[in-house]
Amino acid sequence: MKQSDLQQYIHFHPTRDARKEIEPCLSLLLTELYENKIGSTHICRGLLLRIFRILSTHYDFSLTRERQKNINWTVFEEICSYIQTHYQSVTTHELMERFHFQRDYFNRLIRKKTGMTYSEYLQNIRLEQAKRLLIETELTISEISEQVGYHNKGYFYQLFVNKYNMTPGKYKKRMLEHPCNPMPQHPE
Repeated sequence: MKQSDLQQYIHFHPTRDARKEIEPCLSLLLTELYENKIGSTHICRGLLLRIFRILSTHYDFSLTRERQKNINWTVFEEICSYIQTHYQSVTTHELMERFHFQRDYFNRLIRKKTGMTYSEYLQNIRLEQAKRLLIETELTISEISEQVGYHNKGYFYQLFVNKYNMTPGKYKKRMLEHPCNPMPQHPE
């Protein structure tokens, strides 16, 4: 994250009685650091873990607006990169496990950045990949359908025709005969 001159910070807001729990830990931490006796390092680590637990459970926190934008953009890029790499089989459950966000968060973030839902975004990636495979490989349409993550060939055909106004076979034929002709698309 870019720090430069921007005053970036995380603001922790204590919930009820949080101070009663964190102040003794901070006091003990300062004492251990000051006295620096044998074992202080281990005690300080334990106290820091306890402080982080208190901060994460008994405090609400907020970020500066600029910091939140940067974090959202970074998260969006990481999520999209992961989806583009694993488009054949990626699921929202897999994203939840990997990135530790709720399912709705992915949809909101992708919609905000692309104007598409998660499903539309994934479908777009798969269909673009299918177009590339139709032109660059000798795979059958069934093989391409499977390779891009559609196990139902009929559904793949339906999606392809809805997006590009022609079947995958016609698209391949057209692109091989006239590679410079742009393809008609449905107005979106």
